[in-house]
Amino acid sequence: MAGYYDRDRRNDTITPAGTMNHPMTHHGNTSEYMVSGYPFFETHTADGTSTFGYVTQWVCVSAIGTDVTVTINGGAAAFTVPSGTVSPRFNFKCTSISVDLTTTGTGKAACVAAGLTNVKSADFPDISGFTGVQ
Repeated sequence: MAGYYDRDRRNDTITPAGTMNHPMTHHGNTSEYMVSGYPFFETHTADGTSTFGYVTQWVCVSAIGTDVTVTINGGAAAFTVPSGTVSPRFNFKCTSISVDLTTTGTGKAACVAAGLTNVKSADFPDISGFTGVQ
């Protein structure tokens, strides 16, 4: 039985992370979402999109000097953050967030903070066609 694992590891197409002892990270892997290992911060002084590169565990948006409308993964407007406030910490999985500032100019911005998991954006399924997602 000891040769079973050796045969798996000798195959050049199987990486050590994909063998029996080390499962691949994916969007349904609970342990990946228990700890957000990478911090993400970005400031927008005009309308823009924060593309994370990894799937988020949580997201928080602050509005400085103007109201900010936040859109998740290119869908319908999800929520508005009033000027001078910070949104609650939302615990959801997403790969990008768009921010639309009501007005632009000096002292007006949106700050996006997020905790990123080890799951890459490419490994996150597109669920935009599901009922109730947008």
